[in-house]
Amino acid sequence: MKFTVNIQGERLVIPCGDGSETIGWLCEEAEKRRDALGDLPCGVAVYQARQVPGGGLLSFGDKICDVLSDGDNVLLVAKVDEHARDEPCTFPEAIEVDGNSLTPKQLLQLGYGKTKIVV
Repeated sequence: MKFTVNIQGERLVIPCGDGSETIGWLCEEAEKRRDALGDLPCGVAVYQARQVPGGGLLSFGDKICDVLSDGDNVLLVAKVDEHARDEPCTFPEAIEVDGNSLTPKQLLQLGYGKTKIVV
């Protein structure tokens, strides 16, 4: 299964295997891919997923295969934290890891090669 997901004006095609993942997973995957484009302002979070056309609200806990058909379009409605900056997020080139403080965002930055670990 694959879907076209629209998040903040970007249309991303996301493969979802057999659809056993959840709508929440689809949202997270779209956010990661959108963030990888590099121009997403800090503090953006998805708070609604809607089926297009029709606008039906999708629950984050539902399995993809239960609520969507292969090739469907999904609109992710995002909000920006009022304290977010207007410029894109910047990431440190290197982080020091102590074994207790690695955040999910830092892990993604490492996965995309935006940050390196200093030993």
